[in-house]
Amino acid sequence: MPTENECKFMLEHKDTEEKFQKLAESKNLILQGYLFSSKGTSLRLRKMKNKHYLTLKSTVNGRVVEIENQIDERDFNDLWTRCMNKLEKVRYIVPDKQGQIWEVDFFKDHNGINYFALAEFEMPEGQLAPDFMPRFIRENLLFEVPLTDCRFASKLLADIRYASDLYRLVKEFTNEKVQTG
Repeated sequence: MPTENECKFMLEHKDTEEKFQKLAESKNLILQGYLFSSKGTSLRLRKMKNKHYLTLKSTVNGRVVEIENQIDERDFNDLWTRCMNKLEKVRYIVPDKQGQIWEVDFFKDHNGINYFALAEFEMPEGQLAPDFMPRFIRENLLFEVPLTDCRFASKLLADIRYASDLYRLVKEFTNEKVQTG
């Protein structure tokens, strides 16, 4: 199994989704829920493009091991009732000018309103940052998430109050940083 190595970038979620939709080569609605979650390990269900997945993610020996298997709809539906944290997000697949792929997720509340936005960039094992950050990320960037910062995991962002508090915290920090120079 390859090691998951992705950089995350917190983006402004208010009035930005349309920009990404215009740039995207595809758009996917994702339903995601967590059957089990403990420090460093989670068991996740995901529905995307009428396909259903069961994924184990675990941080072991300094790397993230991700094992994902497709499951049938009946198993998904039965297991979905057991999920604790559930979320809905729209994912835009946006290629940059270098041909690299950026996944931009807009997390939705129960009324379909965005409450958080996060871009992810998958890299080869050992790489610490993208070689190039496209304009569409830079212009909407609020916070470049350090690789060791676990606060931006989807299992946590599924909690709208948590995500809203994190958004406010980052905005306050960003504004404070700008004011102090």
